[in-house]
Amino acid sequence: MTQPAGNSPGSPRFDPADRTVLIYGALAALFGLTVHALVARGFWPSGRPYALAYLTHAIALVCLAGALLAGMRSGKRWLVALAAYGAVLPALGAYGFGFGDDARSLNLLMTGIAAFVLLPLVQQLDARQPQWNYPAVFRAAWRNTVHLAVAGFLTLAVCLLLWGAGQMFQMIGIAIVAKIIGNIHFMLGVWPLVAAACLVGVRRRPQLTETLQRSWLTLNAWLLPLVTVVGLAFTLALAARLALGLEAVTLSAGAIIAFSLIWIKLINAAWQDGEHAAPFGPRLRRLLRAGMVCLLPLAAVALYGIAVRVNQYGWTDNRVWGAYCAALVALYGLGYAWAALRPARYYTTLAATNLTAAAATLALLALINTPVAAPARVAADSQLQRLIDGRIEPHAFRYFSMENNYGRWGREALRRLADGAANDRDPQIAVAASMALENRRYDWKIAPGDPGSPANPPAFAIFPAGHDVPPGWWEYLAHIQAHDARLCAEEGPPVPAGATPAPRCALMFADVTGDGRDDLILYIRPNPEGHAKFVREMAIAYAPLADGQWRRIGTLTRQRRDGGATGAPDLATEAEQGQVRSVPRQDRDLLIGDDLLRLR
Repeated sequence: MTQPAGNSPGSPRFDPADRTVLIYGALAALFGLTVHALVARGFWPSGRPYALAYLTHAIALVCLAGALLAGMRSGKRWLVALAAYGAVLPALGAYGFGFGDDARSLNLLMTGIAAFVLLPLVQQLDARQPQWNYPAVFRAAWRNTVHLAVAGFLTLAVCLLLWGAGQMFQMIGIAIVAKIIGNIHFMLGVWPLVAAACLVGVRRRPQLTETLQRSWLTLNAWLLPLVTVVGLAFTLALAARLALGLEAVTLSAGAIIAFSLIWIKLINAAWQDGEHAAPFGPRLRRLLRAGMVCLLPLAAVALYGIAVRVNQYGWTDNRVWGAYCAALVALYGLGYAWAALRPARYYTTLAATNLTAAAATLALLALINTPVAAPARVAADSQLQRLIDGRIEPHAFRYFSMENNYGRWGREALRRLADGAANDRDPQIAVAASMALENRRYDWKIAPGDPGSPANPPAFAIFPAGHDVPPGWWEYLAHIQAHDARLCAEEGPPVPAGATPAPRCALMFADVTGDGRDDLILYIRPNPEGHAKFVREMAIAYAPLADGQWRRIGTLTRQRRDGGATGAPDLATEAEQGQVRSVPRQDRDLLIGDDLLRLR
């Protein structure tokens, strides 16, 4: 199925395909404004992250794919496109959005790449044609690339011109132009139409598209002999060093993968959509084909380097991405090596390899948006297991960066540790993980039972009066959370001259777990702003166990019952007045005056 070339450059009329592009631009603007209005007013899909993510993905993908596919005449292909861009890809993209804020930009990128790779397959792939119609697939892929690149550049130019116009008017005191251009309704309503108009302009210049495509590919192809020489020389030099028993000084899997991907790209730029498209003589073509065999050992070296690092330090998200890319390079290398060894069917094997790699890329991108192959999940589980198995020391584990590096999966790993997954190794691991979940660092320099932890409890403000400091609780605190124990032994916040200094910490007894027994809340008074030593306000809840031991429940975060600003700067003042009571819920919160402390 071929796309029409469009009207001649001088024709003022739009053909049906051009009108289709403009219609999709208008639909994108209309749907964007509608969804924004619904969310702004609190209607559906507001408050439903998956539904909102699915809807925004579907609108963007359907409208963009529809505009690029304009002119395609096959009804079956349109149904396939609708299923892919209106259902499957939005569902995977929205599911990946649930991995956390840190993964959302990467999720958008992966979904966009999958949509772009799929587009030429929907347009031209045909199992009934020789080579599955690969030459037409190749041309469609590059046509889409040129259309998107040029239309995107023109759209950006229009955006910059309008922004500059707004700034110019603002310089003379007319701010309304900049406000209109920066308004969200203007951006949602106008930019899709601008992008559609730019795409129509590019489509109406098919000669420009063809010239840019051929010129760019040919210029790239001229680099192929140089890259082949470098790749061949590197492979032979590495093999010679290994044969002589010499070690490679430093092997970067990332550099090898990047070089291999450039090599693959230049191979396709040279042969393009036909066996005789390469701008080289017969002898040089044979040499270039023979050099492609080196892609396979390069991929093997990259995979080996990643495997060595994983064995030494476990998986990280960068190593997972490296392994995925190295596996794709190995797939290309295997197919291209087979093509080089079969000169009579070279281009057919090359085409089959590229189509297979495209299918593998789509499958991998789909799995990355699920827990099966999410790099953050693989890395977090690997680092967690290394700690549990004893391959990394507890004090060397990066508790504090688990959530920052691995998002949702890092938080789940910390929760497992906080629940005692590694207690057989060291009970302090659970405490360190719990503190990391609260954005606090555990002090490994003070070992359990270290003299740095006070042996006897310091003075506490106790509410309600009549309770004593439970000996078992203080031993637990000094043994497991030495940092908090030492903090309570310090002087309290500064007070006016002549006033009696209050203890740094207060103990409150209240039933926050709802089991009929008083739990203990350790309240640490903060230092005022500007004090030389920063001490943050904290309220930590502990529950007694049947054997006289204690366990840490969690922290209590302060907020007003009415949603307003928090009340007294020092909660111990209101606690002294007896304003401490629990608030019924599944677990119980604590109410001190008008401040509600939620148990987390």
